[in-house]
Amino acid sequence: MVLNTKATLRKQFLTDRAGIELRQAHEWHARMLEYFANIPIPANSRILSYRSMPDKNEISMAFFEDFLLNEKIGSEFCYPAVNKEDGSMEAYLDDELLQWETVSFGLVQPASGNKVDPRSVEVVLVPLLAFDRRGHRLGYGKGYFDRYLARCRPNAVKIGFSWFEPMEELPEIHSYDIPLDYCVTPEKLYVF
Repeated sequence: MVLNTKATLRKQFLTDRAGIELRQAHEWHARMLEYFANIPIPANSRILSYRSMPDKNEISMAFFEDFLLNEKIGSEFCYPAVNKEDGSMEAYLDDELLQWETVSFGLVQPASGNKVDPRSVEVVLVPLLAFDRRGHRLGYGKGYFDRYLARCRPNAVKIGFSWFEPMEELPEIHSYDIPLDYCVTPEKLYVF
C-alpha cells in the first residue's frame, strides 16, 4: 500500500494539472470567476497576487485581477518575490518602480520596487496544487507563502484557486500551515 504523503500528492496533482487542455482551462476560468465574484472583498483593498506560470498549467490570476480592478475600485496589487537562500518572501507594490525578473522554473517575480509591509495586505491570492475540506492547502513544498501569511494581519482574507475539488484531508498538517478562508474551483466556492 502506497501512503499519500505531501510529496506523492504533489507529483500526482502536477501530473493531473499538466493534462488539462487549454479549451477546458478557459471554460473553467469563466466558471471560477462567477464564484470568485461572490467573495466579499471591499474596494480599496491591498491585494497580494502572483504571476501564474502558464507552462505549468497554473490558474491564471489575470482573470481575477481584471475583475478586481474593475469591480473593487481603488484596490491595489502587490506581488511576491522569494529568496531561495534564506526561504523568505517579500511583496512589492505594483507601481511605476516595480521591476520584474524571471528566476528559476520560469517564475516571474519582482526584482525591485516598493516593498510592502505584510500587515498592510488585506487579501492574499494563494497559489496551490490542491486543498482539503478544512481549507488546508497543498503548495509547492517550500513554505514561502505560509511564512509570509504568518506575518500578515490575522484577518487577511486568504483565497486559493484549484482546478480540482477538495480532498477529504491532507496529510502532514503542521501548526505553521495557515488555512485558506476561501477556495475557488470550477464547481464551487468553498468557504472555511
